[in-house]
Amino acid sequence: MRVHVFSDLHLEFGAIELAPEVRSGALAELVLLAGDIDVRRRATSWAAETFAQHVAMIGGNHEGYGDSLFAMIAASRDAAGQASRTRQQEIRFLERETWALTSADGTPVRIIAATLWTDFALFGPETRSGAMAQAHLQMNDFYRIEVRDEVHQGTRCLEPMDVLRLHSLSRQFLTDELSAPFEGITIVMTHHAPSAKSLAGGYRRGPLAAAYASDLDALIEHYQPALWVHGHIHQSADYHIGQTRVVCNPRGYTPDALNPDFDPILVVEVS
Repeated sequence: MRVHVFSDLHLEFGAIELAPEVRSGALAELVLLAGDIDVRRRATSWAAETFAQHVAMIGGNHEGYGDSLFAMIAASRDAAGQASRTRQQEIRFLERETWALTSADGTPVRIIAATLWTDFALFGPETRSGAMAQAHLQMNDFYRIEVRDEVHQGTRCLEPMDVLRLHSLSRQFLTDELSAPFEGITIVMTHHAPSAKSLAGGYRRGPLAAAYASDLDALIEHYQPALWVHGHIHQSADYHIGQTRVVCNPRGYTPDALNPDFDPILVVEVS
């Protein structure tokens, strides 16, 4: 199966023109959008209007900017469902969900998807509290994303403890889904990175590294999905953990902070 892999297009900073053969499905029968596509709930409609083939997408952190996180997810799921009714090929907005479909050659495929917020413990559990405090001080996520406050029946800003809880839910979901028998191709899609191997240069050395990735190497080694796609890090990655290929193809911020290695026609073959 041939798939396009994109993340971090950040259309809120500027539009992107993709080649006709990418949009039409001539090069790949499935598009994977691994988050940070656009803000203000525009990502799903853009994807539906841009691509003719099947599209699976998840939210990143930026999809929640200026919004209530869970309301955004619900609205994006609904928008994808509505768009699918007017398309030949389906589009899905996924969060802790698995989408099973069949490739053009008849092979069963499942896409296991979750944002996978970080657990802040990339460098060991003893470093978690410090990483949470650092992220809370420096990252826009905790000032620009709201969540429902069940106690006061309103909304409040996202906090590191919310992120930790969401990571735990996502990690359990991924484990449960990967452990379920499946005869076909398994693809996992997250926004945050599943391994320190995705971090390079300043990301690996920076004080916020643990906000970008979690250590799921053992999980990947155990279950060996064919492909794991992620975003969040504005540097390209393509490596293996065991037999699992891990790919990140982010565009970055236009015009001044674009990823020079972004490939707008990237095709990944999975079998």
